Amino acid sequence: MILSYLDNYKDIVALSVQDRRLRNLCDLTTCRKYRRIRIRDDEHLNPAFDFLLSILRNPRLGSYVRHLEVDRQPMCGDNYEKTEWQRNLGDGDLEKLKQAIEVAHYTGYDDDVILNMVMQSNPDIVPISEGLHRKQHVKIVRGTYIGQAIAVLLMAVCPELESLVLGIPFRNPGQRMNPDNHPDNAATGVAFPLHEFLRAVNHPQVKWPHLQQVRTVEFLGRPYLSKKWYSKCDFYGCAKVVHGLPKLERVSIDGMTEISDQYLAVRPKQRHLSELEFHHSDLSTIFLSPLMTSVHGLRKFTYTSGRIKGIGRFHRKGEHTRHFNAATFLRCLLRHRHTLEVLDLDYDYQFRRKIHLSIEEFVWEPGIEGPRKPYSPSSRRKEAGSLKDFTALTRLSIGVLSLFYFAQGLSRVPNPNIFKIDLVKALPPNLQYLTIRGYKPGLNKWHDHKLADLARDFDVDHPSLLEVQGIETPIPQGTIQARSWPQGPDLDFKLDDWSDYDHSTGGTAARNCGIGSPPGQASERIVSKYNVVRTSLIDNETTPLQVGNGDFAFGVDNTGMQTFLPFNTLSSWGWHNDSLPTNGEQLSDYTGVPRLTHGRNVSYDIPDPDLPEVSQWLIGNPNRINLGRIGLRYKDATLSAGKVTDPRQELDLWNGVITSTFKVDGEDVKVVTQGDFESDAVAFSIESALIESGDLSVELDFPYPPIHTTEYKYEVFVGVYDFPENHTTTIVTSGRESSTAHIYHELQETSYFVNLRWPSSSPLRLTQPRNATGLAKHRYTLNPRSQKSSLSFTALFSPAQSTPAPPAKIRRRNSLAWNKYWKTGGFMDLTSSPHPSANELQRRIILSQYHVRVNSAATGQSPQESGLMNNGWYGKFHMEMVVWHNAHWVTWGRHEYFDAIFPALYETLLPSSIERAAKMGWEGARWPKMTETNTGVSSPGGINGLLLWQQPHPMYLASLSYKASPTREALRKWDRVITATADYMASYAWFNESSGLYDLGPPSYGVTENTPPSETRNLAYEIAYWRYALDTAISFKEALGHPIPQPWSTVATHLSPPPIVSDLYAVYSGLNSSWWSDYSLTDDPRSLIMLQGILPDTPAVDEIIAKKTADKVDEVWRDEDIRGWGRVVLAINSARIGERERAVRHLTSERWVFDDAGFAVRGGDGGTPPPFMPGNAGYLLAIAYMAAGWEGSEGHAPGFPDDGSWIVRHEGLLKAL
Repeated sequence: MILSYLDNYKDIVALSVQDRRLRNLCDLTTCRKYRRIRIRDDEHLNPAFDFLLSILRNPRLGSYVRHLEVDRQPMCGDNYEKTEWQRNLGDGDLEKLKQAIEVAHYTGYDDDVILNMVMQSNPDIVPISEGLHRKQHVKIVRGTYIGQAIAVLLMAVCPELESLVLGIPFRNPGQRMNPDNHPDNAATGVAFPLHEFLRAVNHPQVKWPHLQQVRTVEFLGRPYLSKKWYSKCDFYGCAKVVHGLPKLERVSIDGMTEISDQYLAVRPKQRHLSELEFHHSDLSTIFLSPLMTSVHGLRKFTYTSGRIKGIGRFHRKGEHTRHFNAATFLRCLLRHRHTLEVLDLDYDYQFRRKIHLSIEEFVWEPGIEGPRKPYSPSSRRKEAGSLKDFTALTRLSIGVLSLFYFAQGLSRVPNPNIFKIDLVKALPPNLQYLTIRGYKPGLNKWHDHKLADLARDFDVDHPSLLEVQGIETPIPQGTIQARSWPQGPDLDFKLDDWSDYDHSTGGTAARNCGIGSPPGQASERIVSKYNVVRTSLIDNETTPLQVGNGDFAFGVDNTGMQTFLPFNTLSSWGWHNDSLPTNGEQLSDYTGVPRLTHGRNVSYDIPDPDLPEVSQWLIGNPNRINLGRIGLRYKDATLSAGKVTDPRQELDLWNGVITSTFKVDGEDVKVVTQGDFESDAVAFSIESALIESGDLSVELDFPYPPIHTTEYKYEVFVGVYDFPENHTTTIVTSGRESSTAHIYHELQETSYFVNLRWPSSSPLRLTQPRNATGLAKHRYTLNPRSQKSSLSFTALFSPAQSTPAPPAKIRRRNSLAWNKYWKTGGFMDLTSSPHPSANELQRRIILSQYHVRVNSAATGQSPQESGLMNNGWYGKFHMEMVVWHNAHWVTWGRHEYFDAIFPALYETLLPSSIERAAKMGWEGARWPKMTETNTGVSSPGGINGLLLWQQPHPMYLASLSYKASPTREALRKWDRVITATADYMASYAWFNESSGLYDLGPPSYGVTENTPPSETRNLAYEIAYWRYALDTAISFKEALGHPIPQPWSTVATHLSPPPIVSDLYAVYSGLNSSWWSDYSLTDDPRSLIMLQGILPDTPAVDEIIAKKTADKVDEVWRDEDIRGWGRVVLAINSARIGERERAVRHLTSERWVFDDAGFAVRGGDGGTPPPFMPGNAGYLLAIAYMAAGWEGSEGHAPGFPDDGSWIVRHEGLLKAL
């Protein structure tokens, strides 16, 4: 294998990850260092020369260079003057440099002159005494020659160059030009090395070996001093020096206008060129036409004019917009109607000013030598056509005026029905994305009417069209303004708007240690790399793939539905209460279980042994219900797994689509499943000849919740089918609407609808067996009304009867919503890292982001530990876990999901929590442990009633909220919750007269739930967290200007410190140093590492002691004992104390299983079926800590080793607390 032949550096990385021998052969840090070289400013000259010299010493390095930027455009016509060498080279290096000059062949200068240029290290040689103007002039001239000379030699010794970004390589005068008298260097009398070299390489009679792999050339049409204005550019001269490159595919230029009366005679030289791009430019059709028609098969064409979002150009005062002939322009495009795939046009400013429809415009006829020729009427008729004739076009961005003009098109006879045009039918047949620029509602009633029809009908009448932008939310178009030269700095211009390269030639410490730049935005390629693919039948121990929106999720088996495995349809609103106990116990009898607490009896939420059934009922109710099963029915029976063969299922992460293909009795079946971010709906599309034959249909069924004894603490399949008489389902008619149907399901006090909709063009029939009994009472069938081999429908689950969106609309909008999700917020790219675990780390990151969006992005409540896949703990969530479930939303830049949960969750639970605290004799609000938002009841439990560490969470979460949005409103919205929380915390702390300090407990349980509660006092983590929370509450009050309650300050400043034994923190007070040998405590000592892990800095924690304690925990906590979110907090702690390798070790441990779908497995002896959503969400939080850092951290990726094995790119991540 020849590594230098690989098109992408990341290909090398991917291969090296799989093969240790290859990894040892590849110096990936060096590969990346030499990937891109830039010579743009004077400060780049010396680093570029260093790169050149290192390549000459080791020629293989030249094969790593793929991209070269050279923006050394000549600003004047001065000749180069030789001066004394400024560099000192040894004889060997000097000889190599001379050989490179010989390899470059032709530069327009003698070899000794080129050598003199590259031996200059500083172009600034004129003293200030000779005048500032002369000093600057000479510096610019010499910098141009030196930079071009170095660039020429780099091009000569880098055989694998793929792309060039070039400033105009020659003097760019504004005089009249024509093909026979082109004012290249002969006209100015000056030769520039880069221009001469490119001319030689492109000479048709001489075959030079340079630049043979270049596919893309981008020209920078603007000179240094014209960053805002259109620059008159000799594009023909630019094209002339690159058109002979054998593999050239794309040519692009930015910010240009043509030179007046410039004659163009561009002739097709090779057949690779397929993309032309003119960005923010002002050109006439006389200029564009020959270029467009000279390309054999144009695939992409861009022409945008004017000023767009601050990145545009102006004409200088007195200059005019170029003449533009829309008809000629369309004719030229129609020559590529069967090849053009992407068209980006924004020239309506020219269109609006002056539309020429005369025959005086000219286009180049390919293959005809000589001057340009006018179109004849017959040639005009040949090019008749309109927008719908572009059969290959998939992406179109166009101004609103141009859209209507192109839709009308050019015909041989006048069209009398121009105002009856149907835009949907006028669009290209395979168009997928349409962007309309410049539409403003109300300016043109005809436009309003036609575009409203387009927005309404395209999802039904144009099946391939996925997205239309610019109608509901207007998108501005380019404009051109004539203004005088501005005074002062050019604030609207962004110098680097054209560049997305990772490196300039200057190296930094971060780059040297293998840390790269951010990737720009979420990459579809990276996300899609980790699509989940299954090719064998799953069973009830396999986590299903899901679609959903955080409030609703639908799990599927291999059929893309719930066919042979009755996976669940769960929501945040579907709850049910079991029948009350029948043994005479009353709910009102339960008042908790009293425990002696510092001299008084306090009733805690603990199961009452005298009321076992009521206690269990309170634990298990309300419980989350399965809203229904939707699967396939084959020949009047539920399709069994035994009938399914050749399964293949893929979860398309980028679009949120599950595609399932399989065979049933040898016949192909395809099912496409998709959720909806805007409603609790799932859309299906099913294709098979078995549908047309009537053998395959859709089946809907409804289970019923069992009595939730401890047997149903965990429900993989939620609900049972044993009690058909306990609930009712009925079909509800929808009046005249023939494309909808509704099923009403009633379970005592719980009721909801399944609202169905299908396309009116493909109607379905919802039926139920007549006089159905038993299980059949709740089973329904969905079939086509006519013989068709496909069907599609939407199923919307809702408490109310409603009309769902059609399936095509859901498919389109949800894919766009998923695309937006990936493109916004934080993103992280580890794919260039040579570390063997980087791929698995990246897989877990990507899949976790998908799963939390489906399972955890709820409204006003936190997810249960198994998300919306199955029921753990009866579907209830745990208040101590809300940080692990939800903190990542903020650190990953998606705080809108965080804000949808908090503080609303606490506001909902506040009344019951205040009541709970009062009944127990404390002030403020005592938050529950295991609960739901319907009742706010704290489910009784031996641990539940005594757990402490959920109480300070509001302060931590409020701090995260304020960090994401540091406004007074952020403080104010949390004020009620924080006040009630701090009141309770200050009230709960018990003043110990013997120590003069405030204690916490007993009785109490801490994070690890493994200490004797009646003896547990001053748990180390809880006492430190208490101090942090009270300090935070005080700071919030100060920021709001509110008075600070005295008990808060008193308790905070007199709180007992975390216990210390032998210079190490202990789990709770009263232990001696022998506790480190007590396996009942050391089997899970995570609370001690949390002191300097998830807990922000607080005066209660000594950093030195915390570090020593963390090292001790690392010694005693056996790897096989770490479970749940233990590795998350271990990684965070390791990063914060500087143990980077340890942090990575915990996140890449083989003992922590993420299954094939990317769901975290809890592990340990908890008996909890997967998934374990705090594992996925906590993993994201830990990764954000390690990549973006935390308050007080410094440098890039402070949690990753800086040994070159990790190349971490990230953007949009927020530092943690």
